[in-house]
Amino acid sequence: MTITTSDHPAVDAQYKNVVVIGGSCAGVGLCVKLRDMGGLPSPYRVVLVEKHSHMHYMYTFPRASVVAGFEKELFAPYNNIFGGDEARGVFVQGTAESITATHIRVVVAGDGASEPEIVEIPYSYLIYAAGTTHPEPCTLSSHDTKTEALAALSAYQARIAAATSVVVVGGGAAGIELAAEIREHYPSTAVTLVHSRASYLPDYKPELAEAACAILDKFGVVRVMEKRVDLSTVPEWAKSASLADVGQAPIEVKATDGSVLASGVDLVLLCTGMKPNSDALATLSPQSVDEATKFVKVRETLQIEDSTFGNVYAVGNVAKTTDVKMGYVAWGQARHALDNVVADIQGSPLKPWTRLPPQMFLYLGMNDGAGQVVNPETQELAVVGADVMRPYFSHNLGANRIWDWVGTSMSEESVDL
Repeated sequence: MTITTSDHPAVDAQYKNVVVIGGSCAGVGLCVKLRDMGGLPSPYRVVLVEKHSHMHYMYTFPRASVVAGFEKELFAPYNNIFGGDEARGVFVQGTAESITATHIRVVVAGDGASEPEIVEIPYSYLIYAAGTTHPEPCTLSSHDTKTEALAALSAYQARIAAATSVVVVGGGAAGIELAAEIREHYPSTAVTLVHSRASYLPDYKPELAEAACAILDKFGVVRVMEKRVDLSTVPEWAKSASLADVGQAPIEVKATDGSVLASGVDLVLLCTGMKPNSDALATLSPQSVDEATKFVKVRETLQIEDSTFGNVYAVGNVAKTTDVKMGYVAWGQARHALDNVVADIQGSPLKPWTRLPPQMFLYLGMNDGAGQVVNPETQELAVVGADVMRPYFSHNLGANRIWDWVGTSMSEESVDL
């Protein structure tokens, strides 16, 4: 690998960098705020480091792994997120490998013809928003280009279409939505949703889980609660998206207690857990990474717990806060961290982050769903149904907006970018 020290756009001595690691809702929300602000006080600017070439609108992946025809709309390119103004910001497609007190070591993606290069990016402030990793198909973290991600979704579409009995492991939002999509579009396919807890969505009002259960029951999803799938007995082919694995002898899926959860199964889809992407931050401050959970411990200002590094923040899903792990929270936290960076630059006091109320829309098939929102009149949390959510129903569940966020309008032509 080639080590670049001065000839990369992110390494320019005339600027002081506020480096943002991670370009999902946190990183993009910060960049939208930066655009609205007109940039940071000179000579500061933002450097956005993200391994993917395009923003992934993962909220629609449960549907897009089942239904074809609109997948290109779910991936919007980062290359114009700063409008070409290097004084406002620079996008770097690459992976943060390690962090020191002054620099971030980034492995920059190659173009296929050349080997990756290593860039040592200096920073004055760091906002760590590297997020979490989940199993496919509800996230596609390992696919760095749009072409790769589209191929992965296409593979899952074909594999699910060919299945006769599917077990979905994990009853979080993604698992619930995926089970509903499969049953709506393939009503002859048996779908079993296995969840390890006594109820769904424990961070929300019980009425939301009750509404989701009613819709799942309407679709004919078999719901199994308080059981854990013994994944050690599930062969790799049963978890594979490859059509080459179609035609294998169906299996029994068993729980860790030995009981049979489903028979005749030819596909197992994992929607369990999240792994915090905290390894790079741990190279700077191991004590700021929770030893048990690997989430990054933060102070009320969203600075990392280690006071040695008062210029380093952690936000979004990777941060250990009391907030729910949702995109709107990551969006808000990153923007708050940017406000605190500007305050620090200007010599003003930093402000504490205020926890946001837990809100969510569950899209269960094309025309049904349930959600929890803040009632604008009472400011209290309320569970709502499809009648309230209907203005937000669309084939791509609002993916058009990410194109505006990254600075490229969505059109028939641009979706191929």
